[in-house]
Amino acid sequence: MVNSKTNRGLTNSMLGGCIGRKVSTVLLVIILTGCTSLPNPERPPENFRSILPSRVRVLPRSGDVLLDGQRVGSLYDSGLDKARFEISKMEDFKNIHGYSITKVKSGHYLIAGGTGYGPIIQDSSWLYDPATAKLTRGPKLCIPRSDHAGIGLEDGSVLLIGGQTFKPMSKTVKYPQVEMAEIYNPKTNKFMPAANLLDANDADIGSVTLMTDGCVLLICAHSGGAELYDPKKNCFVYAGQMNEIRGGHRGFALRDGRALIYGGTVEPHFWDGWTANPVHLDSAEMYQGR
Repeated sequence: MVNSKTNRGLTNSMLGGCIGRKVSTVLLVIILTGCTSLPNPERPPENFRSILPSRVRVLPRSGDVLLDGQRVGSLYDSGLDKARFEISKMEDFKNIHGYSITKVKSGHYLIAGGTGYGPIIQDSSWLYDPATAKLTRGPKLCIPRSDHAGIGLEDGSVLLIGGQTFKPMSKTVKYPQVEMAEIYNPKTNKFMPAANLLDANDADIGSVTLMTDGCVLLICAHSGGAELYDPKKNCFVYAGQMNEIRGGHRGFALRDGRALIYGGTVEPHFWDGWTANPVHLDSAEMYQGR
């Protein structure tokens, strides 16, 4: 199997038989998604630049993250943390993990997917009202998914990206990565399919960040590869390659169109499962924007 991160091109011997089909596919993608900028087959590392540790400071009590003395965000979200704690105690979620919790503009929290008994990956969703501490069943997802990411978009909808699903009849991978993203529309109370990730490996989400232009920057925890989702064009484009692979990090959008990527952990054995003693990072990188 060809590694899509290290060899994305076609060799000359393959080109003759495939170029017509490849061009047709690309044109079809442009027509269907409205994405007029073709994805770059490479991930230019210069899109991410390491910055001096002295430029970043985290205030211990508030969790505020300072860049050159200016606050860019916080490691904590008291509202989300409280909702996550209350939801975890509910009977419906005592034996489910891997779901996403995303705040919508109404003040409710959208709970989507997760892994339950079996383990069975869920396609269900719920809306949690923190004012009344009540759950309302929501619509079904387009595809069952777990360990994915959810993020609110500027128009009030919620984007679900990545994770894994379950294919019991598969003879190869029963828990494949989810390439297709989907969007929850609170006005219609429905999920709709969105664009596919350019690289299925990027479904191992490390962080998602809503940029100032309304696009979403996602970074893979296992490879450090990055993609950018444009909700207006409904397409992903490659956004570069981080200098240091990190999982569980945080991203903070800056007003000038860049993003600060801070912290996270390094796992010595990524592909052998999580280790008990991860190496915590206090370093940071800067996504330069597009």
